[in-house]
Amino acid sequence: MPFDGLFRSLGQAAAMGLDTLPGVAEGWRVAAIRGLADHLAERFAAIAAPLVFQLFGTRRPPLPAAALLLDRPPAGTSSAAHDAFIAGLMAGGWQAVCDRHPVLASRLDRIAADGRAAAADLLCAFAADRDRLVPLTGPAPDITSITFGLSDPHGHGRGVARVGLADGRALAFKPRGLAPEAGFFALLGWLEERMNAGQRRRLPPQHRPAVIDCGSHGWMDWVERAPCADEAEVEAFHRRLGGLAAVLDLLGANDVHSDNLIAAGAAPVVVDLECLFGLPAASPALDRLEAAPALLTTGLLPFLVPLPDGTWRNMGCLGPVLPAATVPDNGWCHIGTDWIRRTTVAVPVEDPCRPVLDGHEVDVTPWVPALVDGHDVAMEVLIARRDALTAADGPLAFTGALCRHVALPTESYRRLLVRLAEPDLADAPEAPAAQAARIAHRPPQPGINAGLWPGLLAAEARALARLDVPAFRFDPADGRLTEADDSPIGRLDPPPRARIIAKARALSDGDRRRAGGMLGQVLAPVRPAAADCQSPAAHLVATALPRRDGGLDWIRPHERPPIAWRPAGHGLYHGSPGIALALAQAGRLAGRSDWLDAARAALLPLRRFIADPGAGNALAVFGPGYADGLGGMIAGLVWAAELLDDPALIDDASRLARTADPDDITASLPFDLHDGLAGLIVALAFLHSRAPSAALARRLLRQADRLTAMATTDGDALIWQPARGPVLAGLAHGQSGMAVALAAAGAATDAPALLDAARRALTAEDRLFDPARANWPSPDRGRRPATAWCHGAAGIALARLALLNLAPDIFADRRAELDIALATTAGAPSSGAGDLCCGDAGRRIILIRAGKTVPEPLCGPPVLWSEAPPLAAPDPCLFKGLAGLCHADALAHIGPQTSCFLLPFG
Repeated sequence: MPFDGLFRSLGQAAAMGLDTLPGVAEGWRVAAIRGLADHLAERFAAIAAPLVFQLFGTRRPPLPAAALLLDRPPAGTSSAAHDAFIAGLMAGGWQAVCDRHPVLASRLDRIAADGRAAAADLLCAFAADRDRLVPLTGPAPDITSITFGLSDPHGHGRGVARVGLADGRALAFKPRGLAPEAGFFALLGWLEERMNAGQRRRLPPQHRPAVIDCGSHGWMDWVERAPCADEAEVEAFHRRLGGLAAVLDLLGANDVHSDNLIAAGAAPVVVDLECLFGLPAASPALDRLEAAPALLTTGLLPFLVPLPDGTWRNMGCLGPVLPAATVPDNGWCHIGTDWIRRTTVAVPVEDPCRPVLDGHEVDVTPWVPALVDGHDVAMEVLIARRDALTAADGPLAFTGALCRHVALPTESYRRLLVRLAEPDLADAPEAPAAQAARIAHRPPQPGINAGLWPGLLAAEARALARLDVPAFRFDPADGRLTEADDSPIGRLDPPPRARIIAKARALSDGDRRRAGGMLGQVLAPVRPAAADCQSPAAHLVATALPRRDGGLDWIRPHERPPIAWRPAGHGLYHGSPGIALALAQAGRLAGRSDWLDAARAALLPLRRFIADPGAGNALAVFGPGYADGLGGMIAGLVWAAELLDDPALIDDASRLARTADPDDITASLPFDLHDGLAGLIVALAFLHSRAPSAALARRLLRQADRLTAMATTDGDALIWQPARGPVLAGLAHGQSGMAVALAAAGAATDAPALLDAARRALTAEDRLFDPARANWPSPDRGRRPATAWCHGAAGIALARLALLNLAPDIFADRRAELDIALATTAGAPSSGAGDLCCGDAGRRIILIRAGKTVPEPLCGPPVLWSEAPPLAAPDPCLFKGLAGLCHADALAHIGPQTSCFLLPFG
C-alpha cells in the first residue's frame, strides 16, 4: 500500500471510533477494530493516495533514470524524503491537507462513518443471532477476527465480511438477506428427495452450506477450495456441476462467474446467488427469436478475456485450462522509498471454481459426458415434477427473496469510482454527478419498464456519490425494485417470478436435449472430418440444435473479445440464414433432401420473427448492414427462395424490407456495406431484381439518396469519411462498397445520378491505389495490404465484377482494374485463415466467379480462426466458418454459374 504509515494510522484512528455496543463482547469489538482499521486504510489509500503522491512530488529530490526503468528499487534506495514527508503529515500536516481539500476530506469521513456503521451492524447482528447461529457454529463461540471488504461496497459501504471464530471455523456475513441462497439450496434438496435410485447414482447429493437468512442480513458457512482425492471425486464434481447448471438455467441465474463458485473437493458450491430470476435481456419478440437458454449467460460457460500480455483469462467456471494469468491494474512501485511512482501492476488471478487433482487444475473435456448426464438427471426430475415445482407453495416461491439486477457491469462502475480519486477530481464536489452523467445516456434495458429507467439512473447517481457500487434489488414475486440502500424505484411488470414459473411449466425433453447439446458442443467440440467436400455440411446438420418452435440453430464462439458462446444469430455473416444457404446449396449438389430440410428449419425462426406482430423496428434491433443486419437477412431470404424453390421466402424478404425506412434513426446509421446503409441498399436492389415493385423502388431511391447525403465532395470524388481514421478502400467498409450500393440502386431504378455517384465513389478509391503493390491499402496502412473479401484486392475485384454486371457500359473502363485485382488475388500468399471474409476460401470463390484458375496455395486444408488458442471450436457460420467452406466447395464443383453469397450481382 502506498504511503502505508499514513493510511494505516488514519485507518486505525477511524476504526477506534467504533463505539462500545450493548450485548457486544469487548473481544469482538477489538477484533472488529483490527479488521476495520485494515479495511479503512486500504479504502483511504485508494481514494487519497493519488493526491498525496502529487503533494510528495513537490517535495522529493529529482529522480534518477533508474527510478523509471526499474520495477524494484535496489538495496539502499533512499527513503529519507518519503519518511520525512509522511512524518510531517502525521504530525499535523494531514489536517492542513484536509483543510485545503475539503471535498476529499468529506469523502474520507463518509467512508469512515460507513465503515464503522457496517462493523457495528455486524457485531450487533452476531449478538442478536447467536441462538439462530448454533447450527452453524455450535454453542456460543467468540469472534477472533473479522476481514471486511470482501465484495464491492453497496448501500453505504456495506460488503461481505469473513468472521473468524475461536474454534477455527469461519462464517460469511452478508449485509443483505440470504433468502435467494436459502431458496436455492432448498430447491436442490427438493430435487434430491424426488430422485429414484438410478438418478441418485447419476447425480450425487449436492453440498448445501448452512445458511441463516435474517432478512436484512445473513450468515453462511465459509466455503474453502479443496482438491479432489481421486478421479472418482472429479467425476462426482462434474456430475454435481451439471445438476447445478440445470437449476441455474431454470432460475435465470447470472453472475455465477469464476469467483462465485468454489471447488470444494468433490463439490461445486455457488457462494453468491443474489442474481437469480434474471430479467429478460431483449424484447419478447427478440427473446422468441433468439431462444437462448439462460445457461449461456449464467457465468458457468467459458468467458475468455484477452490480456495485454497476449494471454487469456477464462472468467467462466468451465472451459479450457489456461496458463496462470495476471490482470493489469493501477498500482505503485518503489513503495516506501523516495522513488515511489504510479505504474500498472500485474495482479495474479486465482479462480477457485476449477477442481484440482494431484496439484493440477482438471481439464473438463474428458468429464463432459458426466457433466451432461448430471444435467440430464436434474432436468428429468424438474420436467417430471413440473406441477409440484410450480405450485404456489412450491420450491420456486423464494418467499422474501430480494434478487439483484446488474444494470451495468461492476467493472464499469469501478472505473468511474477510480477516476474520482485522481487529483483533478478529488476536490470537485460535482465530480460524482459528472461521472454518473457519463453513463446515463445508455438506453433502457429491456427488462426494466421504461417508466422506471429515470428512477434507476437517479438511484445509480446517488450510489456513486456515496462512493458505492450501485446495486439494484427486486422482489421476484411482486417486482418491487430498490437500490441497495432500500430507496424505492418502482415495480417491474410482469414480476420476474411469473416468467420463471411459465418457463418451468413449459419444460420439455426437447429443452433438456438442447441445453445438454450446448454443453457438449461448448466444452468438448467435435472437429469435422475433412475426407471430402460434403463433410462440413454433414457436420453442420449433425451439430444443429433443435428449437421448441421447430427451427434449428447452432452455437458458436463470438470472436470479438471477450469471447463467449451464443446462438449463431440470424444475420447472413454469423447467423443461421448463412448456414441455411450453404446447406441448401450443398443439398442440391449432393441430392440430400435432409440437408434441404435442415436449411428450411434454419430459416424458420427468422420467418416467424418477421411475422411476429411484436417484432417492432427490426432495423433498430439489427442494423442495416449486409453482414448481420437487415441487408444480409433480405439477401439471404432471396437466395433461399431460389435454392429451396419456395416463393414464400420472397414474400418474407419483402415484408422485412418494408420495415427498412429509417426516418427516425438515419443520422446514427453507419454507411458501409458490412454494417451500414450500403449493405441494405444492395439487398433491396437484389430483392427488386426478383420481385420488382414501385413501392420497393421508391424505398430504394430514398435509401440511396440518404447514402449519398452522407458523403463529402472532393473535386469529382465522393468520399465517405469514417468516424476515425483515413478514408478506406475496399468492399466491406470502403469506397467500393459505396459504389456497388449506388450502382445497384441506380440500375434498379434507372437513375443516372446514382450511377454517376457510384463512378465518383471509385474516383476517391483510385487515389488510394498503390501501383508498386498492385493493391489498395488496409485500414492499418502500416502492414502489407490485405487481399481478402473485406479489405484489399479480392473484395475490390468482386466489386468490379458486380459493377460490370450492373452497368457494363458505364464501368467498362474498370476492366483493366479488375484484371489487376484478380492477378493480385491469385498471386498473394495464403493468409493462413480459411474463411470467406479474411481468408483463402473467399479468395477462391472470387477467382472462380471471375472464371480464373485457383492457384494451389489457396486449395490447401482450411484453417479457421477458432482453431487458434485458447479455442478449439469449429465455427458453423458462413463468413467465418464451416458453412463458408461448404459454399466454396459448391462453387468449386459447380462453377461460376451458381449463386455466390459474398455479394449480390458479383
